[in-house]
Amino acid sequence: MRSEEELDEERRMEEKLEEESMEWKERLLGLQIEHEKLMMQMHMEAFQNQMQILGVMARLFCQFYGSANDGKPDSSSPSEVI
Repeated sequence: MRSEEELDEERRMEEKLEEESMEWKERLLGLQIEHEKLMMQMHMEAFQNQMQILGVMARLFCQFYGSANDGKPDSSSPSEVI
């Protein structure tokens, strides 16, 4: 049979292992949260870049479309209809 000291030592070791396990789980959870934050930030930046590109493309389209209509009356603009 084991002595009381051996049982106490085993319990302390188990408690220590549980504490270390919890610390690692907390650390892992913190890293996962940080990773998710960074991924969300990257997606947001990519979305902003895409919106800027779409804005540039829309301006270019409007410039070329507007220049194609030069000299033609535009029915949507009442100042040209006289």
